[in-house]
Amino acid sequence: MDKSEMARERAEALMPGPPARAEKGSAGVIIAAEAKATQEKTARLRKLRLERDAATPPVEAAPKRAAAKTTRSRKKAAG
Repeated sequence: MDKSEMARERAEALMPGPPARAEKGSAGVIIAAEAKATQEKTARLRKLRLERDAATPPVEAAPKRAAAKTTRSRKKAAG
């Protein structure tokens, strides 16, 4: 190795290389990854909710009472 090659290697070790170029269509890859993560999270939460609901029986509400019929009182005709 001559001195110029050694100097180049030292310089390359000290200096970072060119920034990584994003692949063509990388936005689509990112969106797909986010969608997959959202679907996995939704599936996990759904599973947990179903397990929770299966462990505790639903509480039934008390039946509503029928409204009592009201009659109008007739005023006695004073006569």
